[in-house]
Amino acid sequence: MNLKKQISIIAFCLVLALSACGGAYFVYNIIRNESGQISEVQDEIIQTREQEQKSIVTKDLVQETSNSRDELSKLILKGDDSEKAAFVERLENMADGVNATTTFFGLKQAPLPEDESRKKGDTDKYEQLTVGIKAEGGWRAVLQLLGMLENLPYLSKVDGVVLRRNEPETAVSVKNKKPPTWTLSLSLMVIKYK
Repeated sequence: MNLKKQISIIAFCLVLALSACGGAYFVYNIIRNESGQISEVQDEIIQTREQEQKSIVTKDLVQETSNSRDELSKLILKGDDSEKAAFVERLENMADGVNATTTFFGLKQAPLPEDESRKKGDTDKYEQLTVGIKAEGGWRAVLQLLGMLENLPYLSKVDGVVLRRNEPETAVSVKNKKPPTWTLSLSLMVIKYK
């Protein structure tokens, strides 16, 4: 009987050991599944934090650049006629300030040239305003006007510049001789909204 008792104790211990192994395997599977879910939640939290950080950076960038964006939008003429009139008036005031006789002609709107429209990216939004300018005056006045036109606070291009010296009428004596005048002809192209 002793042998039966020992066999039953051994069998009972084996059953307990197998039960303990089965329970440990069951707990291991639960922990493994839970840790996988925890990893997924951690990944989602990291992605959410990164998106929030990008959003905060973008908002800060928008706030920091609002003044600069306003200044940049001023570089392009608006599409309305009052803005064009103000632009031409500004050109006239510049010309009056340099002591040169200036005429403006050929104010016209046209689509952007192919190379310019590719730079801007949106051909439906912009067009080109072209004005012909002819100025006559002293060398310094004509060059000053040209420099002012090249440095306009708009997206612009000075093209077709012709600078010519006008010979003075023959003078009776060297003492009465007037300095020569100069004639400046050019086309000024400015980018504007439609």
